Amino acid sequence: MLAYIIGNLTHISTSSISIETNGVGFEINTYEYVIRRLPSLSSEVKIVTYMDVKKWINGVKGCMS
Repeated sequence: MLAYIIGNLTHISTSSISIETNGVGFEINTYEYVIRRLPSLSSEVKIVTYMDVKKWINGVKGCMS
């Protein structure tokens, strides 16, 4: 389980972001209000995460700390 991720913001879409830390890229699903608050690409961010487990789909969701 991931509690949070700190790294460089590399991609922003309408429903997810990508963060690279130590050469590993994480795609994190998030909400529109979080995306509106993000700094520019290549900025360092800290995203608090939680695991969203459903019967057919698993994923990591996040919000800003």
